[in-house]
Amino acid sequence: MENLPGYDQSKGASPESVEMVRCEVTNDLVPADETVVLQGKRVSARGKQILLERLSTGQAVDGEFEAPTSLRRFGCAFLDGLLIGLMGLVIGAAMGAAAGITNSLNARVYGGIEFLAGMIGFSYFVIMHASRGQTVGKMAGKIKVVNLDGSDITFGTSMMRGFMYNGIQTIPSLLVVIFGSAFFGDFETIAPYDILGVLIGVYVLANCITVLVTRHKRAIHDMAGGTRVIMLDT
Repeated sequence: MENLPGYDQSKGASPESVEMVRCEVTNDLVPADETVVLQGKRVSARGKQILLERLSTGQAVDGEFEAPTSLRRFGCAFLDGLLIGLMGLVIGAAMGAAAGITNSLNARVYGGIEFLAGMIGFSYFVIMHASRGQTVGKMAGKIKVVNLDGSDITFGTSMMRGFMYNGIQTIPSLLVVIFGSAFFGDFETIAPYDILGVLIGVYVLANCITVLVTRHKRAIHDMAGGTRVIMLDT
């Protein structure tokens, strides 16, 4: 009788006692004790390598990681925007009242409000995604941010993703507001402020387009952070 693939006679077991299973990626017949379970699939060493390569490049595994529709993602982002906007209004009103402003905001006070609002938005996304992979909007939409292999993202990944999503839109504007207020007294009169507004608008539009056209609905910040957004079981 020929030895079964992977059978080691030195172990003292007969070939008939070796349990054989099929790798769910390569469909090869291999000894069960030479397989591992990865992402819910029993795979051989060769199958594991193939599966990890697929995951590392963002390829979908059959039956896994269902991506939410673009409309669901935009709806969740809209809810988060409302929440952050509300927090910004509360802080702005408090700062305005503290500064004794009645009719208009001083440029430096406005710069301070812009800075705090930007930091609130950035911190909100970073902390929420790092702690549970979801913001309030994503909880409502039953979606979650994960690594390409489906595991929870780390704080560092959340920072990178947050910078590309929120920081890259707000930090340049904050710098213009702060330095424009300090050196010119009125940030709205300097050309870079208007130019940045256009560039930020183009970036936001590009981010939306990537969600619409990419296979797994991955935005620019998903590609930069090595993440994807998936549907949760309802």
